[in-house]
Amino acid sequence: GMTFLLTVLLAVQYMLIYIFLRFLLKSGVFSLLGLILIIFATFFNILGVAAMYPSTGPLRFGLPYLLILAVIIGEKYPKLQKFLWPFEGMVLGIASAWSFETFVYTFLTFMAIVSFDTVTQHSSFKKSLAEITRRISWVVFFAAVVHFWLICGVCARSGQWPHWEYYFDYIFLYSAKEFGTMLIAPLSPWLLFVLVPLISLFVVGYL
Repeated sequence: GMTFLLTVLLAVQYMLIYIFLRFLLKSGVFSLLGLILIIFATFFNILGVAAMYPSTGPLRFGLPYLLILAVIIGEKYPKLQKFLWPFEGMVLGIASAWSFETFVYTFLTFMAIVSFDTVTQHSSFKKSLAEITRRISWVVFFAAVVHFWLICGVCARSGQWPHWEYYFDYIFLYSAKEFGTMLIAPLSPWLLFVLVPLISLFVVGYL
């Protein structure tokens, strides 16, 4: 049952990617080719099909796609942009309770979107700051609601407060030199997997 759910969510994720490509490339052919390339890169990676495990599928990595979907809806229907801010906050609130790392890269996606919006839509620093404050306020509100609901659920089911130290113990198990990890030598071919995306990012930013 869980595998079926993850497979369905992965299919939805690929549908969103196709929508994003159509919005950006304005071409059905190139969008389809891009989607096929992404599917092949995912399907033939070292872990196999990403939907086999919750930790490698859309339950872990899918939330930023919802933020990008909100951007496209806002671009297509400008009048709905402000109504999408609570949706962004809800997505971030869920991410904050799902896992720390999920919240980190979802929040970074959110801040990139907010920064771009404020720079391109407002000429004054005061208006930009006001919009950033309002959008982050929605994040804080929904994060508080989700965590309150989580704490109440744990207390109702176990009769105890959440033991947050268990979660941090789990994170430290996957730190350097611990379970399932090993350090990479500084001068090795693996450095290319860091440098190529990083240099590409700077080039795109420069252009």
